[in-house]
Amino acid sequence: MKDWDEVQSHFMSFTRAMIVTSLSILPTTVPVAEALACFRVVLDVTTAPISTGHAAKSVIASVARLVQTAVRRPDLRDEVYLQVIKQLNNNPKQSLTRQAWRLLDLLLEFVPPSTDFENFLESFVRSMGADDRRLFRLYNILSVGSGAAAGAAGAAGGASGGGDPAVAVAAAAVLPVPSEQKVGSTFRAIFKV
Repeated sequence: MKDWDEVQSHFMSFTRAMIVTSLSILPTTVPVAEALACFRVVLDVTTAPISTGHAAKSVIASVARLVQTAVRRPDLRDEVYLQVIKQLNNNPKQSLTRQAWRLLDLLLEFVPPSTDFENFLESFVRSMGADDRRLFRLYNILSVGSGAAAGAAGAAGGASGGGDPAVAVAAAAVLPVPSEQKVGSTFRAIFKV
């Protein structure tokens, strides 16, 4: 029998196997099956090399669906970020680690994390030794994302600073859902394929 520390460390470490439940506690409105479907895409991107246009083409549609699902379901966003973080931790191959970072970059382009998760995400990125360019980009995306959510919350009648969490979720839900073509062109640019 494994000890608790070993179980915990494995829980948030790279795997080639499918997870059997979500990594976070999801609201009852979000089916665990949706979280598992997202992880299937994360696995596809983080366990097989994407070095050719043909390989990229085969995953772009599923990555687009992942992004679209995360945009439509704000309560699922942090789970998706945790899934990518899991695949970054103790990843045995540098090329797959690079792909996981690129997936994280792609998500940040379209799907801001919740305000509750931003600090954790920034701390994780810093702890992994991200370069200054990635940290600067992360800071810009998070500050723009927070400003957009705050502006949408204000437009929805919410108060800025410590407003109603339901309003914040509703404001985050007004993000435009990107087309597969938009996600695909961003994917090709980030993954350089």
